[in-house]
Amino acid sequence: MAGEMPILREILERLQGRYGRPGAEKILLFTKTAPVVALESNGLQVLVRLGYGREEKNYAATYRSVQEGGAEEVERDCRWLIRMHRLLRRHGQETCKRRAPRCGECVVAEDCRYYQGR
Repeated sequence: MAGEMPILREILERLQGRYGRPGAEKILLFTKTAPVVALESNGLQVLVRLGYGREEKNYAATYRSVQEGGAEEVERDCRWLIRMHRLLRRHGQETCKRRAPRCGECVVAEDCRYYQGR
C-alpha cells in the first residue's frame, strides 16, 4: 500500500479540485487508509502560531511547512492523528481565531510564538 499512496493521493487531489492536497489527505486519514497529518485552516493556523511552520505566500506552501515542521513529533497512528486534527480544528475555531485570538484563555499560550511576540 505504501507504494500506491502517492498515486492514490494524486487521484484524490484531482477529485477534490480546489481542496487539493489537504482534502485528499483528510480523506486518507479519516478512512484510515494512511496515517497522514491532515489539517484544515484552523488547525494549520494554530500550528503556525506555535512555531511548527511558517506563514508562506500561499496556503499549499504553508501547509507543507507545517507538516515538515512537526513531522518528528506526531504519532503515525490514524486514531491519534484524527484526534489531533479535531482538537486543533476546534482550538483554532474557538480560541486561536484568525481575528481576535483569545490568547488569555489559551492553555498553550506560554509555548506560543505568536503570543510571545505580541
